[in-house]
Amino acid sequence: MMGKGERESVLPLGGMLLPDVHRSIHGARVANAREIALFTSEKTGGRLGYEGMATMIERKLRKGRSSGKRGAHVLRHIFANNFLGNHGRLEALRKILRHIDIRTTRMSMHLSDADGMKEHAEASPLDHISNS
Repeated sequence: MMGKGERESVLPLGGMLLPDVHRSIHGARVANAREIALFTSEKTGGRLGYEGMATMIERKLRKGRSSGKRGAHVLRHIFANNFLGNHGRLEALRKILRHIDIRTTRMSMHLSDADGMKEHAEASPLDHISNS
């Protein structure tokens, strides 16, 4: 996938998504003569761009039980917070979110130096050497 700034991106998919993606790929429509698009407009049949995808996500969230802020960006934050909460590494999250600088990831997740100190205390090899 080509992302922001024309950088190529590899997007990891979890096992729960694979069946849905497989079904979507087999139902993919030709967006134009040169490419096949996974997400196309029902009206025009053309490839959905950023705005079209955002609209589709907001509609799906409205149909669900989502309340409060809705949208693709909110989903990124929910994913990122859960990823870190499940002991995912910050550097791995940076790559998944396609941030160039780790500081961007830290800022967007509102991670403080205290968070880094806590993680260090939990994972530091020196602090976990037994004295036996």
